[in-house]
Amino acid sequence: MMRLLKSGMNRKCGEVFVNVAAQIRMITINRCFKQLAIRSESDRNGFKAAKRWWIVFFTAAFAACANFSEKPDWLAPDLMLVPAVEFSGERYPTLRERMERYGVPGVSIALIEGGKIVVREALGLKDTNSVEQISPDMVFQAASISKPVSAFGVMILVDHQQVELDAPANTYLKTWTIPESEFTHGDPVTLRELLSHSGGVSVPSYPGFERGAELPSVGDILIGAPNAYSDPVEVIRPQGTYRYSGGGFMILQKVVEDISGEPFERFMQRTVFGPLGMPRSTFKIMTETDGIALGHDWRGKRRNDPWQDYPQSAPAGLWSTPEELARWLVAYGSAYRQETESVISSVTARNMAQRVTGDTGLGFGVHGEGNALHLSHAGWTIGYRSYMLYFPERGDGVVIMTNGDGGQHLIDDLLRTLGRERRWPYFGESVTMMRAVWPNEKMDAIAGAYCMSPAGFSVTLARVGDEFELTTSRGSLYRAIPIDSDHLIMQETGDRIVLDNATGKLSFWDMTALPVADVDTRIQKRSQAIVCAD
Repeated sequence: MMRLLKSGMNRKCGEVFVNVAAQIRMITINRCFKQLAIRSESDRNGFKAAKRWWIVFFTAAFAACANFSEKPDWLAPDLMLVPAVEFSGERYPTLRERMERYGVPGVSIALIEGGKIVVREALGLKDTNSVEQISPDMVFQAASISKPVSAFGVMILVDHQQVELDAPANTYLKTWTIPESEFTHGDPVTLRELLSHSGGVSVPSYPGFERGAELPSVGDILIGAPNAYSDPVEVIRPQGTYRYSGGGFMILQKVVEDISGEPFERFMQRTVFGPLGMPRSTFKIMTETDGIALGHDWRGKRRNDPWQDYPQSAPAGLWSTPEELARWLVAYGSAYRQETESVISSVTARNMAQRVTGDTGLGFGVHGEGNALHLSHAGWTIGYRSYMLYFPERGDGVVIMTNGDGGQHLIDDLLRTLGRERRWPYFGESVTMMRAVWPNEKMDAIAGAYCMSPAGFSVTLARVGDEFELTTSRGSLYRAIPIDSDHLIMQETGDRIVLDNATGKLSFWDMTALPVADVDTRIQKRSQAIVCAD
């Protein structure tokens, strides 16, 4: 525990003890003087009084420090993070070190405990082209976290008996309907199936648009018009099995607009963001950079277009802060536990956490059982990575948002560290390994450039002492450490690399890495990309 919390806790505990010691001195002196003035056995009584006060205040001090250990300064630069792979004798990397390695300029977090938000912190830069610090009030592009938030809006319609989960979606669509296909005859797609990605609907995810570009309408997106740059939304496989579908949430967006008679963004503002006190959250197309954490690439360089526009609001268009998303989760959890039904009913909240197919509920990923039940969703888009986690039975959770393409690795490290410190089921686990020592000849022979087949991108393995640094063509970095005669492991992810000692080929990420013999193996600069030959 102390290893994880490090100086963030120590500083605060130190302040507590200094303050308590000062109070002890004053109160003890005052008490002793009173005893001297009143009693004849002044010395003995004075010392007894002092002893009692020391015991009381040191107990208070330790209690205060115990609280700090439970609520450390979570985004202190020197916070030690639990890696995916631990090696005996190695210290943990710090938050600042990991942010630099992953190319993540800024991170923001909101921590929920017992149904209350107990932490809202941010660290780093809004934009590496400036010195402006990120703040907890800055918004990030939430990407696919839009889906559970949008599902919450749909469930408000269910609560108000304006729609039914098991009714055909076409019942509620007015200006466009789901086209008939060989899979819909006698088996129309329902809202429950759309919310759980089990409707057999096309379009897994949507591309964003350059800022300022002319955007397609909802109708254009649904029919797959040329200006939408995406396939038409239709049923292309049998219902009932999980198949992630952004297209399904576009149908839900259309249902909301047709039933409510207002744009999706306005409906969500009126029914969710307004009532829950989420003034910065919006599905609007953003035009100004004020108050926004700008997106960065894998190397931590500010993107020329710091975000993309998403007219596909329900699947991908949300902007928010970790604190406001945490506020939404707190309201959801309060309804789930039958404490307060401020926006949705308890029945509806519990319905969202019921598995429909596999580990998918209504908008959420659903995992675990009982007190270990947890709901989650990730958000990935160009320049941003985010994650939300909530234990509805316990009222604990976290929302983490970053403004870098490498943010998912930082999020994993933070979740692992949080999970271990908070004792969250399924989180906090890492793998402990022993290093293997390879001969110099073998290390030098393996170092070099590789072409990943069949994907076609390149990676390089640069020797760094008795391990390697693996660099991809997009700039992401991994420590590749030998663990036996024919395996290496990536510390950041736990992914294994299998070496074919006979051919020199490597296998990882479900691909084969072929040595690129005609490339100078001494090229190690991250700015140089190696192009795989056809």
